[in-house]
Amino acid sequence: MMRNIFSCLFQCVLFLVTFALGSFLLHPFNKRTTLAPDALHTRVFIWDGLLLMLILYVLVLFVEVLMKRIKTAGPWTTVALGVAALLGFLMKFGFLSIDRM
Repeated sequence: MMRNIFSCLFQCVLFLVTFALGSFLLHPFNKRTTLAPDALHTRVFIWDGLLLMLILYVLVLFVEVLMKRIKTAGPWTTVALGVAALLGFLMKFGFLSIDRM
């Protein structure tokens, strides 16, 4: 049980770091959605961090399937993804304001 909790915490940190790196540093897909255009600012959401986190999630699940641990580790991985996504959105990863001056 403790091993599952530590694995979940590690995966949560891994997903959160991936979300942050994709949102701020790496932009491999360059997908943006304009949320609120204004006369002075434009608020956009950069999808790259979220997409990289989901790709990493699928890869982790694939490894768990290969190791035949999907029944025990899969739910913990899903919880880690949910917590990392929630924390990332609370920390406003991916959201960007662009000044038009």
